Amino acid sequence: LNSSPVISRCLFYNNKALVAGGAIVVNQNCSPTLVNNTITGNATSYYGGGIIVSAQSNPVLINNILWGNTAKYGNQISVKTADCNVYMSYCDLESGLEGIEPYGIGNGTFIRCLVEDPLFIDYLANNYLLDSIAPSLCIDAGSPYMPLDPDGSCSDMGAYCQGIASVVGLNPVESGQVQFRPNPFNGSTRIVFSFPGNQPAVVNIFNTVGSKVFEVETSCENPGEYQVFWNASGLPGGVYLCRIQCGQREVTRKIIKLN
Repeated sequence: LNSSPVISRCLFYNNKALVAGGAIVVNQNCSPTLVNNTITGNATSYYGGGIIVSAQSNPVLINNILWGNTAKYGNQISVKTADCNVYMSYCDLESGLEGIEPYGIGNGTFIRCLVEDPLFIDYLANNYLLDSIAPSLCIDAGSPYMPLDPDGSCSDMGAYCQGIASVVGLNPVESGQVQFRPNPFNGSTRIVFSFPGNQPAVVNIFNTVGSKVFEVETSCENPGEYQVFWNASGLPGGVYLCRIQCGQREVTRKIIKLN
């Protein structure tokens, strides 16, 4: 009540409430900020399987996953009174805005959010890491305004930092040597990478059906940081794979174009 905590990097799962708020109750003039939390498998009989919001409360949610919660009204989020506003950005919310019942987000916002299965590695075994093989669309899909993950990539959605890099070859590229600025992006992005030099680097980008949509070769004569600009304004939004090859080193990363 009457509080504004910051709740970050928490996992809320398999909780049950009798009436409302299976995991979190935001009530009576509360304005909490929830950043990078995973809220899943929680339940209540009536309002807000994951979160209930009521009585002049205005929560802010960034980089959260709300999936698989159940309730009579608002499986993931229930806004129980009409005097509340919910500000969501870069979250993965099952059922999207339609699932926020009965009053919706009020005068809040719903920016760059996904309505896609987060692809937990093993939901039944309570393993809520994200599948990096499929891969989960929540990886590298968090807010570009938040700190980068430890591997140097854009922040992931949910409670766990997780690399998407698939590294092969005799001498694997070290974590954090490839970045996209930004990722996700709209019309264009910069691909920033570091290799030891003395040989060219080839940058290829493929769509999800394996068709090559971009290719460029960069001369890496000296060790250090190199940049490639990719203008994708003529391509549809979606997931793309960027493969960088330099001698026997190869790294593949996922990029998301928003529109």
